[in-house]
Amino acid sequence: MFPSAIGKSDLIYSFFSLATYLGDSLFLLPLSAGLAAGLLWQSRSLAVRFGFVVAADLVLTLSSKLWFYASGGSPYLNILSPSGHASLSITVYGCCALVLASRRQWVERVFIFGIATVVALAIIVSRIVLYAHTPEEAVFGSLIGGVCVAMFSAGSVGLQKLRPRLPAWLVAMLLAGTMSVWMLGREVKTEPIIQQWGTRIGATWESL
Repeated sequence: MFPSAIGKSDLIYSFFSLATYLGDSLFLLPLSAGLAAGLLWQSRSLAVRFGFVVAADLVLTLSSKLWFYASGGSPYLNILSPSGHASLSITVYGCCALVLASRRQWVERVFIFGIATVVALAIIVSRIVLYAHTPEEAVFGSLIGGVCVAMFSAGSVGLQKLRPRLPAWLVAMLLAGTMSVWMLGREVKTEPIIQQWGTRIGATWESL
């Protein structure tokens, strides 16, 4: 392989490695805390709804992982472990976009939703490129995230009235951003634990 090709390959790998870190729960959960704090400053109901949606995403993702591990995966769907990076990133970045785009001009809304979409897509593709998940697992996780974003936006009248106040949001997001950046690149390997529990559940089912 030529040096230029090696350099390009390293650059691509570094890009997708960074993208996948941006979808890690250690990065997104502090960011979610900042968003919840900013929402709580202006709308308690929206803050509670957002917290519920993030919790729902975690529960749905964990449940689906356990189910597929317990059943030995699905060879037809090519799914063994749905992507948690895909589900949580779509949930958090999607909800952030909805909040930040509220009551703004259409050009600003297009820009905000465009940025959120690009970031989420980069994270989803990174999981496939880095061989962490199959395309089907990434799509399954994305569907979970999409459902959670729909839950946040559906019937939420508060979003139409919300106008983020800069001081409150700056303080909340600065604290959360500092924690998120500090956690960037750190790893907590929860997947082996989930796989172990899923396998145990599957063995228990078979013994009944």
